[in-house]
Amino acid sequence: QADAAALTGNTVSVNPGGATFPTIAAALASITDNSLRKQYVINVGPGTFNEQVTLKPYVYLHGAGVDQTTITSPPASGNNSFGRGTVIGASNSGVYHLTLNSLGGSWGDWSTALSIPACSLFYVSDAMLLCDDQGNAGINIETCSVNWNLGVQGASLVYFSYVTVVANGRSGDSTAEALAVGAQAVVQFVE
Repeated sequence: QADAAALTGNTVSVNPGGATFPTIAAALASITDNSLRKQYVINVGPGTFNEQVTLKPYVYLHGAGVDQTTITSPPASGNNSFGRGTVIGASNSGVYHLTLNSLGGSWGDWSTALSIPACSLFYVSDAMLLCDDQGNAGINIETCSVNWNLGVQGASLVYFSYVTVVANGRSGDSTAEALAVGAQAVVQFVE
């Protein structure tokens, strides 16, 4: 967390290596040799990052703090419902010290802040996960989805600690679930 807080606004650095990038996607694209023996931490500085992030195995996202680093992406529409999620997890990865959200949308959209499909091990710590239809009717909200309604199937083992998960369907016509857990998923809450 200290490394991420030391970054200037809306910058991302990769450890090991120290290279700095303007987006999380660019930082992830620079990592091509991640493995059990070579793991990476992407430090995400203070600011709001408007992008969908698909993690890689053995790559961990560390923000500057829940109140300082936000990653946001709009809800997925119709045909892209299996590819939904502001952050899409990968095995042996995790997210720490940040806020993930998916806000707004329109009829039939899928709002998911964190999608965890067939990930074993995945960690979420000191995080805020938020979906809010912002008064728009007909949004399908699954703020955190673990093996639920996703295109990729398989076993998941997920650990949550110090995490707030919020599904806010203000329209009254939206379907909202804070945490959706499907088959072959083991989810453990610590603290």
